[in-house]
Order: sequence, then structure tokens, then C-alpha cells
Amino acid sequence: MSPESGRAVAGAIIGGTASVIGGGKFENGAVTGAFGYLFSGGVGALRQTLSYTTVGGGPGLASWSIQWGLSQPSPDGGYIVQEISGEYTATQGGEMETRSYHYWEAWQVPAGSQITRYNLSGSPADDVFRINGNGATGTDSSTAAARFYEGLSLPPSFVPNNRNTFAGSLPATNINPNLPIGRATPPVVRTYNTQF
Repeated sequence: MSPESGRAVAGAIIGGTASVIGGGKFENGAVTGAFGYLFSGGVGALRQTLSYTTVGGGPGLASWSIQWGLSQPSPDGGYIVQEISGEYTATQGGEMETRSYHYWEAWQVPAGSQITRYNLSGSPADDVFRINGNGATGTDSSTAAARFYEGLSLPPSFVPNNRNTFAGSLPATNINPNLPIGRATPPVVRTYNTQF
């Protein structure tokens, strides 16, 4: 038994005993004691946080490259899933094109790791916002919100090279996956606004 599991059991025993002393049922006190421990920060997955490090460019530049990182190793592995929405407007040869986008993309984090498979394989960046105007002028404005989901298996709608997204080889979907957040980190929100 892990030390954290032992502490959760101890919380259950103390809670159950206190309940009996107070005239209640052991079971009710045990459940209350165990949940009190779990939700007071006793379980690592509930304390997990997601962050990023900028490894190139920046939010207002032509590109912005980042690496994801977890505050502690993931016990079960899982996925970082990022929801991206935005609008791209470009003018070339007197013609203007505006395109809105909204999709979800994912990076796998193996069990026991704090970084993604891409990072482990030597990739210089997990995520890159980049503009290649090909001679056009315009703007790109994106908002991205990412969470790490402990133990998540991706829904089948996530596929690599999804033409309905800008995710490239990452598994991605443009269908809302409605992922449960019970074992997810708080969101990390980034905004990318640039002119080209």
C-alpha cells in the first residue's frame, strides 16, 4: 500500500471512530474521513498542475513554441488536451479571406513522466503557434485552454492529421469531446494575437 493510500485509510478509521463516539455509524464517519483526506490535497492527482515553458518566439510574434510540463510524475499516464478557437484573416491580391476555427488536440504523457511523448522523443517543442502568410497580410487571433487528464483514453474522434484542424500529426477532433474534469488539472489558458 502506498503512503497516500495508507493515509486515506487512516482518515477513514479516524472518521469512523469519531462517528461512533458521537453516536453515529462507523461507515458514515469512515466515508467522510476518507473523502476529507482526498479532497484536502491528500491525493497526488488532485494536486497535479500543468504548465508550459516558452522555448521560442512569443505570443505577439510570428511564432510561439512551448513545452508542456506537469508539476509531478503522472501515476497512470494520460493526455494533455487543448481546446483552440480563433480567427484568421488574410488579404492577398486585393482579396480577403476569413476563417474561424475551433478544435481539440492532444499530447500523450506516459505513466511516471512529467512531459509528453514528443518531448521524450527529443522534439524541440510540443506546441507551436505559427503564421506563414505566403505573401499575404492579415491577423491571427487564437485562444487555447489546456488541461492534463490523468488516466484518460482519448475518444475515437481524435485522429492524427485531421484535415478539419491545424493540429498536424497530433490526435485532434473538431467535435466537442465533453471530457470529464474529475481527474483533470485546472486549465492553462494562452492567447496568441499577431499581425503578418
